[in-house]
Amino acid sequence: MRFILYGIQVALLAGGLLWKTVQLTKRPYDIPLRVVVATLTAAIAGWVINTVHGRAGAPATSDDTILLWIGHTLNPVVVCYGIACFYVVASQPVRRRFRDGLLWRSVLLLIAIAIGGTAAVSGPTSPASSHVILLVSNLYCGAVLAATAVVCHQYARSAEPRLQHGLLIVSTGAGVIALGCAVKAFVIVATWRGGHLERLSTMVGTVMLAGVVLFLAGILYPAVRMRATATRMWVRHFRAYQRLRPLWTALSTAFPEDTLRIPDETFWDKTKPSSVHRRLHRRIIEIRDGLVHISPYLGADSPSSPEALAPALRSALARLARGEHATTTDSYPVAIPAQAGRRSELETLVALSNAFAQDRVVAAS
Repeated sequence: MRFILYGIQVALLAGGLLWKTVQLTKRPYDIPLRVVVATLTAAIAGWVINTVHGRAGAPATSDDTILLWIGHTLNPVVVCYGIACFYVVASQPVRRRFRDGLLWRSVLLLIAIAIGGTAAVSGPTSPASSHVILLVSNLYCGAVLAATAVVCHQYARSAEPRLQHGLLIVSTGAGVIALGCAVKAFVIVATWRGGHLERLSTMVGTVMLAGVVLFLAGILYPAVRMRATATRMWVRHFRAYQRLRPLWTALSTAFPEDTLRIPDETFWDKTKPSSVHRRLHRRIIEIRDGLVHISPYLGADSPSSPEALAPALRSALARLARGEHATTTDSYPVAIPAQAGRRSELETLVALSNAFAQDRVVAAS
């Protein structure tokens, strides 16, 4: 179980860092996004140091205690500071941001780093130094994460549903980690005084690891949900774009002048989600123009249902191709949706295109 949670944590950290770094390249002046990238970078650096330090054992050298300080105190303290900074810069006005929000957090950060750093340098081989380092780390992180849990819970009350769910998950994860830090601090003090609570420490470590996974999942939840919604929209538009092809092909062949000119697109431009939306919108406009131009060949009273309009439309296009005269000189909109709106119009044109393709199969047979 612990191994699975550990793997999920690493995957979330690495995936989140890659994702947010790409976003930062597009919005380099976004201060909250900078804080997120810096925090994730520090978290991954700490994971690497802790992993290497754990596998290397505990040699009686100064590097041992310094690595312990960097991996178990400096890194989580900086990460917690980054978390606190994120909520400060994302919620308070710019003029009051550093004066009201970051001042006391910065003071606590410097105190925690100074105490842990002094213990790491002054007592490299002393167990008391390791206890001081770990105690400072757990006390500072517990305090900051407890405050973060309260703030997230308060923000969740007035947030939109997507952000509300993410904040509640973050609040739960932060609360679990903060509680674990408090228990860890108790275990450290008890061990320092000669107690043996290894089993409790292992259990708390597993619970805290689950809290970290919850915390990271909550941070990424709003963006993931938004991306999932955008993906569903992209799939729906892509399918509609493909289903409109039979009708569009027939009309664009008959009226090539209705085809809109578009600038040259690179491969990367075509792979963007917005590219499908643009192409679908362009295809709808071209179909609408073609239907208006073919309407004189349909007569003054064209069928309204897609099943009846499809064969009439095919006959009108055939008469146009043979050079015959139109039934009337007046042009008018064809295949008008029953309700106003982009979605209703798209459904009407897709239904007509499907009926047009089916009629072609019937005519060919």
